[in-house]
Parts: sequence; C-alpha cells; structure tokens
Amino acid sequence: ERDEMKEKQKAEKKAAGGDDDDEDDSADVTLLFDQLTARKCWALGIVGIPFAHRIYFKGWYAGWWFTLRCLTFNYCYVGWVIDGLALDAVNQTSSEAEIERRQATLDKRKKLLETELIKIAGLQYDPRIIKLSKFLAYPTVDYPWKDSQAYLTRQFELFKAENPKMFPKEEETDVGKMEDLEDLEDSSDDGSSNADEAPAEAVEEGSQSVFAWFADFVVVANAGTLAMGGFDDSLNIYLEAVGYFASIFFIMEAIVKSKAYGGWTYYLADASNVFDFTLVALPSIGELTTLVCRFLFGRGDLIYQALALQALRV
Repeated sequence: ERDEMKEKQKAEKKAAGGDDDDEDDSADVTLLFDQLTARKCWALGIVGIPFAHRIYFKGWYAGWWFTLRCLTFNYCYVGWVIDGLALDAVNQTSSEAEIERRQATLDKRKKLLETELIKIAGLQYDPRIIKLSKFLAYPTVDYPWKDSQAYLTRQFELFKAENPKMFPKEEETDVGKMEDLEDLEDSSDDGSSNADEAPAEAVEEGSQSVFAWFADFVVVANAGTLAMGGFDDSLNIYLEAVGYFASIFFIMEAIVKSKAYGGWTYYLADASNVFDFTLVALPSIGELTTLVCRFLFGRGDLIYQALALQALRV
C-alpha cells in the first residue's frame, strides 16, 4: 500500500509538472530511529567511538562497509564529521532500509506459512504418512498431521491479526479454500487414497497398534532393568544392554514420529512430545557420559543416575 501510494503521488506530481519527486518522497518517510538518541550516539565519537551512531542505525546490514567504518574509526573521523552534518539524511536512509527489511521479513514469513500449510495439508493424501500414522497409533490418538495443521493454522491466524494490511479483503486467505489444496485434492483421485478416504481411515478410538504395544513393553522392561540394578553384578552387562536398546528405540521412535508430524518443528510443538523427547535425550546424554567416564577414568557412575529418567515414561 505504501508503494502504491508513492507511485500514485509520483504520477500526480508528474502530471502537474513537478520535478522534485525524490525529495518530496524522502520527506514523507517515517523515521524509525529517535533523532535525539542518534545525536547522543554520534557524540560518543568525542570519547573514541565514532561509529556508535551507525550501530544505532543498524549499520551492520551494510556488510563490509560497516566493518571498514569500525576498523578505520569511521574513515579516520572524516565520516564521523560528515555523518554529524547530515545526520537527518542518514536517519532517513536508515529508516527506509529498515522499513524494506521489515517488509521483506513479513513477506518471507507469510510465504513460509502458506507453503507449510499446503505441505502439511498434503500429508493426508500421502499413503505412506497414513500407514506410518497407523503404525504409531496409540489409544484415542488421531493422525499426527492434524495436530501440525492446527498448530500452523493458529500461527497463520495470529500472523494475520498482527499484520492485517498484508491481507486485503479481496485477497483469499482461507487456508481451507486455497486453490493449491483443491488442486491437490483433485490430483489425489488417481492414487491409493483421497480426501474422502482419509477421514474414513482415521484411527479408531481406543485402538492401539502392535508398535505401540511393543513400545509399552520396552518402557516396562527398561524400568524393570533399572529397578534390578545392584542386586547381582553378573547381570549388569545384560541390564546395560537393555538400557542401550531402549535409548536407541526411543530415539528412533522420536525420529519416526517427527516424520509423521511433518517435521521436528511440529513434533516439538506438542508439550507431551517435548516431555517424551526430554526423557529420551537426557538419559542418552547420561549413557554417553557414562561410556566416556568409564573410558577415561575407569568408572562410569558419575552421571549414570540420569538413566532413571526413562522410568518416568511409564
């Protein structure tokens, strides 16, 4: 809208015979940096910091030029004097650059959210993801991608609320009516699954897959081996083997789950998954430090107690 307004003003001034479009436009730029604070930062050059005002103006985006200013003390104070004489112009230029950077960041965020929404919505038509979700099924749990889609939808609605100017009324923003999703739904008719079949194949409430039963067995077995530790030293090698197997199994489970969710970002968006992953990562670190301590110091029980966290999964 800002660019369209500028173009309209330029056209009007050009039609009126004006020649000072650039100067008039620069006067309309909103200054994002406080001029008084900029003056104070510029005054720090008196005590040997002649580039402080450039830091305040976020001059590091200039790249090597900013580095050169710092290394040469703002071009041996010549640049510092020039900046002081034209500090208003530097503020305008920096504000224009900052506005463009912010707009580019918002555009990138919007495009990313829309792309991810389409990607996650497409998982419901992927037969591999459907089979994987059923393979991981726990009681009363639906497809993981639905949680990812709900999370993304909340993020998208929040982004729309924070940036209403990026979504004109005539622009279609309903993610459920995106043309890309409709095309994806139409293209899925020749596959092994489609939009109508996905809800019908949803995980039944109370059902549990063989993998889920085996995962529960590994949890109980791991908890049992932790409880048996210290009773018979001859069994320690077997108990440790079960612990290592459990850690590898839980890590692989987390990796497979992240695939079903559509990525680690959506997998870790669920608080229960964060809790589970924490109980997987910390004991794994404990096992690694145990092996390292055993190799370096001849004893491996310095941080071995971290393994007990796996019992909390029960």
